[in-house]
Amino acid sequence: MLGRIARMCRAYPFSDFSPVKLEDIQFEHLGSCIRLTVDEFETNIVSKANESSKNAIIHVGSTSETETLELFDKAVDALNSVRSAQKSGVVAGGGITYLRISQLLESFKHDNEDVEQGVKCIALALKQPLKKLMQLSQMPYL
Repeated sequence: MLGRIARMCRAYPFSDFSPVKLEDIQFEHLGSCIRLTVDEFETNIVSKANESSKNAIIHVGSTSETETLELFDKAVDALNSVRSAQKSGVVAGGGITYLRISQLLESFKHDNEDVEQGVKCIALALKQPLKKLMQLSQMPYL
């Protein structure tokens, strides 16, 4: 279903098997739609492609009203994040900047072995925010 929605919105479907790495994601990978409506029971995506409108409806189920409200709040937060990114431009977040810095630090060489070990510790620490986000989203850490 995720692949069909991605094709409809001209987006790139990311998964565990995607050839594109998380740090290589570009704004163009995210796709777009004409209208996105989110209410308590469903999400309606309207996309314009090849002179024909396409719709996708995502039903989010839950076992209690509290869980429903929590899922709804997450969907609204995601929608607001997308709107904010579209208005102000997209900056790499979610630990990507720290990951890039850590990759630079891994190639750091110094005559003093203690300094080099300290820099490696910092590089390892900089990877942790992204690693934790990946664990929380139940995605494998790349």
